[in-house]
Amino acid sequence: MSNMRIKCKKLRCENEFLKLTVAAARMIIAGKKERVRALEAENAALRGKIEQAERAMRPFWK
Repeated sequence: MSNMRIKCKKLRCENEFLKLTVAAARMIIAGKKERVRALEAENAALRGKIEQAERAMRPFWK
């Protein structure tokens, strides 16, 4: 093989590796985004419960 062919083959292998790395990173990021969405939903639900409890306690604060 000529030197140029060896370089091209090496670059193709490196490119495939990088494609797989990017795909794996995207999957990890998607999982983290889903976790963030779940935590935001849980946070909103808890905030609603806190507001409801505060409204229920208002008559006793006076």
